[in-house]
Amino acid sequence: MKTLVKSAAVVLQKEGPVSLLTSASSFTQQALTSYIISKQPRLYPPFLQLRQHLSRHKFTDADPLKIIFIDPTNIVYQSPPGRSLQRGVVRDGDWDQSSRKFLQNRVPQALVSHFEDDVPWESTGLYDEFREKTNQGNAWGFSSLSAFEERCQEIDDLYYSIQENGYYSQAELLNAKSEETRKRNNQLTPTHLNEVTIDIGRDGQLLWRNFGQHRLTIAKILELDKIPVLVCTRHKEWQQVRDKIRFCDDLNELEPEFKRYLDHPDIEQIVLSNEP
Repeated sequence: MKTLVKSAAVVLQKEGPVSLLTSASSFTQQALTSYIISKQPRLYPPFLQLRQHLSRHKFTDADPLKIIFIDPTNIVYQSPPGRSLQRGVVRDGDWDQSSRKFLQNRVPQALVSHFEDDVPWESTGLYDEFREKTNQGNAWGFSSLSAFEERCQEIDDLYYSIQENGYYSQAELLNAKSEETRKRNNQLTPTHLNEVTIDIGRDGQLLWRNFGQHRLTIAKILELDKIPVLVCTRHKEWQQVRDKIRFCDDLNELEPEFKRYLDHPDIEQIVLSNEP
């Protein structure tokens, strides 16, 4: 709680009350969803149905907590920061026209340098990132620069665990090692929502949004075929593609502009449910 309050104070001081309220709203929405899933799971389906009924054009038909599997190499760009992490939302606009590449971020660059080029952690940008985050109150669960080596060991352990044992979703880890997995969650989001989170642009482009930047980078370095992700936001035009396909009686009669998306990871489940 002290870390949360300190982080809130930093956001208020540096970014102002609007940004703080946006962050608080996002966390409250996640906490509410987490409570419904963990304490009242039978209410979750009607909760989603009610939300979409009340704001049909604002929310997707898809379950915002359903895992989809994607090829990590297909995540090249990232969504712009600063928008509320409201899961399942549909948004119009040019937010998906990003020119910022995920691997240009300081943390992914540091992991690539360390694991591919054998650069010591302290000589990568991870040190500067860790120092800045500790000054703000929280660097992946640590509050002191003296814990940098411990954090680096965590990342090394994560890399070799994925390399040797494969990539597991948070749900799988919770089932296998519940308490340990919860302790390792250094995000404010509930543990079962702490997956690599993406947005989907108007043309189906996968954009990194939040969470799991270390896991995503490691998956890229190890050239994994697929990883589990959660989808946060879909562009309005992409949602129209989903709607066109899910309301189609015969997929063979789809226009070519829609048929080319039938093997997209966000469309696969619709195709499967459409099969006789």
